[in-house]
Amino acid sequence: MRIYSSEEVRRGARLELELFLPGGQSVHSTVEVVWVERLPARAPARFDVGLRFVVIAEADRRRLAAVLDEAEDAP
Repeated sequence: MRIYSSEEVRRGARLELELFLPGGQSVHSTVEVVWVERLPARAPARFDVGLRFVVIAEADRRRLAAVLDEAEDAP
């Protein structure tokens, strides 16, 4: 997964993440930072960050997958 961050994070750091899904649901997971790139001065944030899911409950994984599948099928 890829996010923007205003705070610098180090590669290898683990973060607790809550993703808010359509319909008011959320997904909780632990992620690991796998890459960090500084963005140009006028970018929407200071850093572009790549994340890898480390811990995610199966029910949360299924809910997230369903949202991503719907987004992929949208015109």
